[in-house]
Amino acid sequence: MHDQTRRFAAGMARHDVLLVPTLLTLAPSYAHLDQPRGTTRAFFDVEFATTGWTALANVTGWAAISLPVGMSATGLPIGVQLMAPDETILLQLARQLEEAMPWADRRPAGWVG
Repeated sequence: MHDQTRRFAAGMARHDVLLVPTLLTLAPSYAHLDQPRGTTRAFFDVEFATTGWTALANVTGWAAISLPVGMSATGLPIGVQLMAPDETILLQLARQLEEAMPWADRRPAGWVG
C-alpha cells in the first residue's frame, strides 16, 4: 500500500487537484453499506462498487472534500470529490464552487429536518 501511495503522489505531482465522483452510484438506500456480507471480500466488493474513489483519499493521506454540486431526479445530492495534498486548496475551491452553485438551501422532496 505504501508503494502504491508513493506512485500515486508521484503521478499527481504536477497537478493541484484531482476531481472524481464522490460515489460510483446514486445515493444508496439507507443502511446499504453496513449490512453483513459474510466475508471481508464480499464486504469490500460492495463497499468499493459504491464508494470508489473515497478509499483513495483514505490510503494516500490526501485531503478530500465532497461537494453536493448536483441533484438526482428524486432530489438526492450528487457529489464530486476533490482531492489535493493541501486542504487549503480544497477549501478555497469549495468556497468558489458554493458561491457559483449555492447548495445550502437545497432539500430533497419529503425532507424532514
